[in-house]
Parts: sequence; C-alpha cells; structure tokens
Amino acid sequence: MKKVPFIFLFALVFSCVGQAANNKIETVYTDLTVEKCKTIESSDEGTGSYRGVCPGIGGYKLELLEGDIRQSINVIAPNGNKSELEFWTNVSGAFSAVGEKVEWRVIKTGENVNPLALIIRYNTNEDPENPEKLTSRLIVIKIINDRACITDIVEPIKNANIKARELADASGDKPCKFETGSVVEGKPDVIIADFADYEKGNAPIWKKFASEDELEKAREKNESYTIAYIWTKGDGIAQVNFTHFSPSGDWAEYYFHTYREDGSLSTVNRELRTFMDDIIVNRIQTYDENGKLLQETKTFRDLNTQKPIPAKEYIDMEAGRVYLKTADLPFFSMLSAKPKNGSAAAGAEKDFIPAGWKLETITTGDLNGDSMPDSALQIIKEDAEEDDYDRTLILLFKTTDGKLAKATEAGKIIRCSICGGILGGGPADIKIEKGVLLVSQMYGSRQATNYLHRFRYEPSIGKFRLIGEDVTNYDRATGESETKSTNFLTGKQILTKEKYDEKTGKEAVVSRKTKKIAVTKKYIEQIDSSDY
Repeated sequence: MKKVPFIFLFALVFSCVGQAANNKIETVYTDLTVEKCKTIESSDEGTGSYRGVCPGIGGYKLELLEGDIRQSINVIAPNGNKSELEFWTNVSGAFSAVGEKVEWRVIKTGENVNPLALIIRYNTNEDPENPEKLTSRLIVIKIINDRACITDIVEPIKNANIKARELADASGDKPCKFETGSVVEGKPDVIIADFADYEKGNAPIWKKFASEDELEKAREKNESYTIAYIWTKGDGIAQVNFTHFSPSGDWAEYYFHTYREDGSLSTVNRELRTFMDDIIVNRIQTYDENGKLLQETKTFRDLNTQKPIPAKEYIDMEAGRVYLKTADLPFFSMLSAKPKNGSAAAGAEKDFIPAGWKLETITTGDLNGDSMPDSALQIIKEDAEEDDYDRTLILLFKTTDGKLAKATEAGKIIRCSICGGILGGGPADIKIEKGVLLVSQMYGSRQATNYLHRFRYEPSIGKFRLIGEDVTNYDRATGESETKSTNFLTGKQILTKEKYDEKTGKEAVVSRKTKKIAVTKKYIEQIDSSDY
C-alpha cells in the first residue's frame, strides 16, 4: 500500500477542522426506517435479524443492523470503508432500537455537502422488569478521513439535543471513545471441532474442516460437542465463534470472540440457552488490549417466548473459556492465519523451538526490568503420545543489540495435552504484568481446580523465583470453593472458603483464615504441573 506523507495527512485534518471553524455548520436529516433502507438480509428465526443499507449524505451510507432484539449501525464511506460502531457493546448491551431519524452536521459548499459528524438517538430497555421503560441517549459520531467513530454519549438531560450538536461540531478535535472494527460476514474460513470422548472427559482432539458439509460428514461417524467457527481478515484472525452443547441437548452455550488486528480480544458475547431453567442468559464483555475487563452486561430472556425477564438464578455451565489473545486459542498452531503481534514466532523466536516441537502461544513483555520486550514461548510436541510432559515454557530476553537470548526453560510447569479432564488439555494462560510472569491453568470437570503461579526474575542469580501461588478447588454445580493463596516473599498464606449465595446470585465468603508459613525459595524449573 502506498504511504501518504504525514504532512499531507496533517494538512487534510487541519483543513477539515478549519472548515468547521470558518463555515456555517448545518443540519441535514436522513431516515433509518426499514421502508427507506434496502434490505440485504432478513430472517424471522428466533428473535429475528435484519441488515439493510440506508441513505446518507455526501456519498456516505448507513448500514442498519438488528439481532437478538438489539440494533446498531455501521457507517459506510464513499470509498467503501466500513466503520462499525457496535452500539450493543460500546453503549449498552440491553435490548435496543435506534431512532428513525439521523441528524448529520454538515458544511455545504455550493452543491457539495461535507459531513463532519452525525447524531443518532439510541433507546434501550435497561430494566427487563419494565419493558416499557426506555433510556434514550444521543450518540455523537465524528467523521474524518473516511472513518467514523463514537466521541461522545449524551445521557438523558435537559437540552440534550443542543448539547449533542455542540459536541458534534467539536468532534473533529476529539479522540475516538471506542475502536471501530469490521464485522465478519459470510461463511467461516475454517471450522475446527473437538472429537474427544465427551463422557470420559478426555483432552481435546481438534480436527480442521474447510466447510460445514465436511464437518457434518465427520460427525455422522463420531459426534462432536465443541465446534469453533473461524473468520480471518488479512493475515490475522478476526472472529472465533465457539458452540458448546451436551449430548442430552439440555443446554447449549455460545462464545462469540471478536479480536483486534493485534490479536487481542475486543469483545466476547456469551449466550447460554438451557431447558433446565427455560432461560437464555446473554453476557457481553468488553476488554482492553491487555486483557482487562472493561465492562460486562447481563440480560435474561424466556427460552420459549424470547421475551425479557427479571434476573434469576441459573446453573452456569461454563462450557468454554474466554481466550484473551488469538495465540491462546487451543488450536492456534493449526491455523495458517496468525495475528500481527508476533504470535507466529516470526524472526529469531523460531530459532529457539527444537525439532519436533511447534509454537502454541507467545507472550511479550518486560521480564527483567530493562524496558525491552522479552518473550515467553509456550511450545508443544508435534506428535504427542501419552506424554505427561509434552509442553514446555521457554523464556527469552531481548538484548541491547535487538537479538534474543535464552533465559531459561521449564519443561514441567505446563499441563500436558491429554491431562485434566473436560476443562484441561488446552495451553496455559500466560501473562507478563509489571515485570511479573503469571502462568494460570485449569483442569477437572464438575470438581475443578484452577492454579496461578507468579514469578519474578532475580538478576543476582539469574533465575525466576516463585513469589506467589493461588490454588482454587471448586464444585461447579454447587458453587462452593476453597482458595489457598500463598505469598512466598512474606510467608503469608490465606485460606478462603466461599459458597453460592442464592439471594445475591454471587459467591459469598464463608470463612477466611491467615497463617504464617516457612519461606522457602523455589524456581520456575522446579514447578511440576502433576503436583497440582
């Protein structure tokens, strides 16, 4: 792609801002009613869905989206660039509808109309017990360089329209409140399904298919109860939709992951459908680039009528997990498309992977305090056979000359691909936060265990010392759990017991005890996953 000189981009932006300052800004209205839009897709199945292209101004068009009783729009620029605004994630996950009129703030020069921003009314039902009660917000969206993004959300206040116009007219100088993405469309590029024995809780056996027809032929011979549909964009992974369900058909759970270009998770939409409670529970979670949960909304609907209902107690199947990076996906090594954040072990990292092994994940961050991006490689044997240690963790330091040097290798810390029951078998969740290496793993089925190790590099001896450990044992059916959290620097250990509180719908602490333990030094090479 030909690069545009920075000075040209600066001049273009300055020109747009200058026009807004020196010319009269006017309002033009367009319609968002279905009658005025060209229907692209429409379905009456379930709660129904719709996608249509609506008229705009200045060569711009608006794409109206509806699904699961929620609406949003995309802005389509004259050059075809599509900016997704994802109201249902960025504004509210409640049932929603956009207003019938869109207000465009424009500058007219002769016959030319230059749109600067638009204002859209967004009505949501935040209280399922009162479906008639609506919250009406005004969403301010700036347009610049053929892109559109949300800059402001005006809550219901006096003179909200006037306030929204003021914000829209000044939006050119404001940052985007949320990053826009691209909705994946059409059939998935890859389908991967787990054909392990569901009843025995064996480690996943992933198989790749080019189409749903291929998958269905395979399922005629051997059933699969976990299926992943994958869409790619460019040389990265855009979206992964997991479907989990039981042989009895009592429940199904869907995990819709949407990823940024750098491979980090943007949103995950979790939907549980269960006959045990005759409900649909929808949870929308938004994450930042570092995997921090920013926002979560939860709504309930009746399974039969599809209508909103008050929040109620339910059994959370937790059939799958949320993958914060594309490189964390359990079948990542099977995909030809890899994210741009280095997870494909490009360059020097691949030189540290021995023959007969392949990369599963790579995590980057400063491990030794020199402000340079070090790497944690999680690798797995290409032909694993009943091997308790078929995974290895390799830590690499970035040197001042830009090269990589091996810091250490831990061959037993990560659980094997055939270990751990229905919740095990996948790669560990590895993070680097403020110089601390965190390795988190899970295994079990109804009786499950999650354990997290924290390591810090000690430059005086050149080793990664275990500084903390959290081990949680819990019953997924009753919600009872016991966590032992140990600080190996202070010798303080906290034992916490919790149980599910039916009144609040949350975990409640039953008891918490603190005691002192003898401080012993232990290093990453000594940690054995089979001890947990």
